[in-house]
Amino acid sequence: GILRGTHVVDTTGAGDAFIGGYILAKLFGPSQPDDDDVDPIQFALSFGAWVAGRKVAGPGPRSALPKGKEVDEELGNTKDAIQKALVSKLSPFKCV
Repeated sequence: GILRGTHVVDTTGAGDAFIGGYILAKLFGPSQPDDDDVDPIQFALSFGAWVAGRKVAGPGPRSALPKGKEVDEELGNTKDAIQKALVSKLSPFKCV
């Protein structure tokens, strides 16, 4: 998805940020679809997109990377809360 309301300052490190967010979500996010039909791959892709979207809002490769406290504040600290926040903050990709 695409993080809504992001002002792009610098794309340096955005791909690395995406991969880092994706891997973190794969390691610590849902491992199998649960009762709420949270797809682990979609969860990881969404979290990676959110991390990359946050990164491009600041200069350089690391200055705007979200810290753990910021993840908790913006997305929540449970998998369910994070999933709901990601759905509300990301727009789906559209092919044109």
